[in-house]
Amino acid sequence: MPEENNKKTIEATVLKLKGRLYEIIYDPDTDEAKFASFNEESGEIELTNQVEDDNIIYKPLIDKFVQVKAVIFPTKPEPYESEEKLLQDIKAHIHKYIDISEENEKICTWTIPTLWLYDKLDMMIPYLRALGDTGCGKSRFLDVVGGISYKPMMVGGSVTTAIMFRVAEKWKGTMIIDEADWKNTDEFSGVIKIINCNEPNRPILRCNSDNYNDIQVFDSWCPRIFATRRNFKDVAAESRMLTVQMKETSRDDIPIALDKEFHEEQSKLRNQLLSYRLRNWSRVNSGIKPTIDLTGLEPRSKQLINPIAIVFNHREDILGQLSGLLRTRQKDLIKDRAVTDDGVVINAYLEIINEGKPCITPTDISNLVRTQGPEYENITPRKIGHIMKSLGFENEIRAIEGHSHRCYVYDENLLNTLKKRYSLKLMECKECTLEPNGGASEEGSSKLRKLRKLRFTEIWQRIRGRKEGENGGRAS
Repeated sequence: MPEENNKKTIEATVLKLKGRLYEIIYDPDTDEAKFASFNEESGEIELTNQVEDDNIIYKPLIDKFVQVKAVIFPTKPEPYESEEKLLQDIKAHIHKYIDISEENEKICTWTIPTLWLYDKLDMMIPYLRALGDTGCGKSRFLDVVGGISYKPMMVGGSVTTAIMFRVAEKWKGTMIIDEADWKNTDEFSGVIKIINCNEPNRPILRCNSDNYNDIQVFDSWCPRIFATRRNFKDVAAESRMLTVQMKETSRDDIPIALDKEFHEEQSKLRNQLLSYRLRNWSRVNSGIKPTIDLTGLEPRSKQLINPIAIVFNHREDILGQLSGLLRTRQKDLIKDRAVTDDGVVINAYLEIINEGKPCITPTDISNLVRTQGPEYENITPRKIGHIMKSLGFENEIRAIEGHSHRCYVYDENLLNTLKKRYSLKLMECKECTLEPNGGASEEGSSKLRKLRKLRFTEIWQRIRGRKEGENGGRAS
């Protein structure tokens, strides 16, 4: 009997053996599959039908999911002129088929190569998310950006938790999820948990229904690209998104249909990105400390951008642009937070502090909020208490003019942290020079007070407009 017959045969989607990476290539025209790997000594990419390791023979796993393009593999490794040219081609492809801002074109262009190297980074990978109303190009975004991501795995909005972690475990590619506006159900709760476990070593455990002692372990860690009409209500899930705001296009040069030319461009880019992955596999690792300037940015923003910064740590030009774009996005994020209930309460608290009141109670904050209209009657002192406690404030009983009042303790460190998250006052008041002792000059204090009052008015106008939209214009 031949020696090979004594060896165990395993079908695999990706191999990492003895420091070498093997990736599947698949030609749908011939239904043939091979492994592609990079030879460090020769500097060439090699192809093989199978890989042998001790008593195991590994062969490419090709099944109906691949054959119906539910999972898409490169067809062959193709050379690319340079990293710069590859990035230019990715950006040009995105611009040709979807209408998004130049800022978002850059973010997507840098994120795509990062997704092709995600499993070498061993950290949380940011999710790309197309956000917008019906007819704004969200599905097109998934076709274009998702189509050139690492091993795109196409699933719909009806995907369940069981499908999500099983598909991720099997193919270890990028999950493309359309219509990801799940209703608030037990299934949604499970999906959110998987979304939030977006890091390595966060396994999903399930019991075998036929034998509860048989505990199954699934690795659900993989990149994901979403299309949603609304933000996620779960704050943790929302914080993991690199959101691309979609809009109805006014450009006449965007093709209406995705024809043969589009699919050929996508195939070529996937093939070139495969070569990029194989050649850069040994260069990238989670121990790299990016030289990007992230001063003043929130921890979550730093965490989101860190994988991209690692992949392009050798490119000072990209790191500089990335830092600037991230700061702009953080300002937009603060604007969005300012119109949440937490943001409303904090901005009201800041207004009262600005008036110099020595004791601020839940009733003081509630009264200020509720003067804005009857639609804010639900912002009661009791609700204020819950919000302030969740934000980290403590209170104490003080005797003022013979009466006992429950006042919030002034915590400068906490307040500075919350200002960065919820208020644009200090960020935008660049002319308001603060003194070293924490006070402000007379001119600076005047400007700061005016800006605070103006900003707070704008916030209320945005909230009122938002609530009127939600109530069909019934709010007064």
